[in-house]
Amino acid sequence: MKRSIHAIPLISPGLLLTAGNLLAEETAATGGANIHWVDIALIVAFMVFILWFGSWFYRWVGEAEDFTLAGRNLPPFILAATMAATNINLYGIVSQTGTAYRHGISIIWQGWTGAMALALAGLFILPVFRRLKIATVPEFLERRFGRGTRGLVGFFGVFRLAFWLGVVLNTAVRASEMISGPAITASLNAVGHSLGIPASWVVGGSYVFWVAIFSVLVIVYTFLGGMWSVAILDALCFVFIMVGALIILPLTMKAVGWFPGMLASLNEISPQHLELMPASGPYSWSFVLAMMFLGIQWASTDPGLVQKSFSSRDTTSLAKGLVLAGVVTIPYALFTFVPALASRVLYPELAHQDYAFPALMVGLLPMGLMGMVCIGLLASQFSTIDANLTSAATIFTNDIYRNLFNREASSRQVLFVVRAVTLVIGVLMILFSFLIPFFENAVEAYLTVVSFVDMPLFVIAVVMGLLWKRANSRGAAAGYLGGILLGAAVIFPFKYAAAFGLDPQSWPARNYILAGTAASALGALVVCVAVSLLSGAPDREKVRLVWATRSGSDEETAAGLTYSLWPESGWGRFWLWLMFAGLGVFLAGVLMGQSAISAAGWIAVAGMVVFFLGAWSRLSCR
Repeated sequence: MKRSIHAIPLISPGLLLTAGNLLAEETAATGGANIHWVDIALIVAFMVFILWFGSWFYRWVGEAEDFTLAGRNLPPFILAATMAATNINLYGIVSQTGTAYRHGISIIWQGWTGAMALALAGLFILPVFRRLKIATVPEFLERRFGRGTRGLVGFFGVFRLAFWLGVVLNTAVRASEMISGPAITASLNAVGHSLGIPASWVVGGSYVFWVAIFSVLVIVYTFLGGMWSVAILDALCFVFIMVGALIILPLTMKAVGWFPGMLASLNEISPQHLELMPASGPYSWSFVLAMMFLGIQWASTDPGLVQKSFSSRDTTSLAKGLVLAGVVTIPYALFTFVPALASRVLYPELAHQDYAFPALMVGLLPMGLMGMVCIGLLASQFSTIDANLTSAATIFTNDIYRNLFNREASSRQVLFVVRAVTLVIGVLMILFSFLIPFFENAVEAYLTVVSFVDMPLFVIAVVMGLLWKRANSRGAAAGYLGGILLGAAVIFPFKYAAAFGLDPQSWPARNYILAGTAASALGALVVCVAVSLLSGAPDREKVRLVWATRSGSDEETAAGLTYSLWPESGWGRFWLWLMFAGLGVFLAGVLMGQSAISAAGWIAVAGMVVFFLGAWSRLSCR
């Protein structure tokens, strides 16, 4: 039952307009800032709109499921747009384009393998989860194994998400300080000093201001509208993101003489930047292979992405939404990584690689267009924060509060708790964002940890949970912890090989992400199997209920929309086999990379195209 309550404006639009006016005055006074008052006006108008429109969905939230899963009523297009927007953030735009600036185009495979993983998860894995009508992956672990496994994974997941949000927020703030210009940053720092922020702090008034801009708005509209606000706004944000990318791409390419000019310049100054599948280096073929495996894990178990997929109208909508999200991610990756190569030509001596994308904005965008691109960047940031904020609050409420403290909680109680926890997670996000500047390698360390922490969850939830009936709760818990420990025991010694007395040029040291990922997956698999076989049999009823979801659900049967993991029609099977053939060609191209075969990258690209042709066509058949 929906409530008919108007949204309550908790932040005055006038406050935002005042801040915008102050920045505009500073811009006009100095003449040296990177952003014009027209751009600031556009940005402020966008933020006011986001706050108003996001808060409007407060009236749509009458029950806990409305807040956490949008009433499980999202159609394929909205689902695809909101998932694509969640996967695009300032952290990725700044850091990954910076990596392309320094190392070359091969980093693009991080986005492309993720797109392929979305399609695989949407076709084969997430429909099974969706049929169980769960809200989180830890909830599936209870359905399959037991409460203990659910609580263990849920508790860790909340703090992992909160820290990740702090990482994303910190990156966004640093990029914003550069784009806004030194004059505005200095002015904001001076204001902060006058308000009592010591000049000796690692962060100043400018940092505090941008943290408030990026966090408070999102926390407010997420608190009010939950997943309805998140999903609809993220779909709109996706449009703004694409507009921003389409603005900066032609301006950048014109500045370097379009593709012929850029390719000629790169062949002169750094030909290795054009290698799609390098034989060696940090982003070589082994990196692509590791990203493929990690991508499948991410698309199957990432809290923010999975929760949105569970909000789909039905399993068919889920499958179409994820495949479409993968399709639109392919060109977007080109829109962002190609300008990074152009930045290498235009600004070859940047002090830091993360300045590559902001430097293009500052150097090429005229008044007005700068504001539009900034809106696209803001939209990418909002869509990432709101999705993970909602997900963290849902995990705490479902997998810790309801699982361990109040299993009989009413929908009203759950709604109150999930809203309260949204605020708490938002505060933790802000606190973590202030801690990160004090630790030089915090972001790198976090990403290293994630590379071996997330894979054991995939192994116990997907591989063991969906494919092996003998796996039990003790095996799942032991496998999860064992995989993490073995992954850490492999990745850290080889990442810091010299400090541990190991050869830095050895294969594991040069490919420590792949080595750590493989070790964590293998450890989780072996330990789970061993402990399960040495302990009692799992609950047969739990296993039966999970296995029954492979063929359909009562909900689908009643609606006449049963989605078959293995197509029933001949054409459906043909397109699916074509998809697998494309996947095989892609993997062959990746493996050719280790032999430095020049065509390896293009073979992998061809395989990816065939893969998506088969995946999308399969959805048009039963």
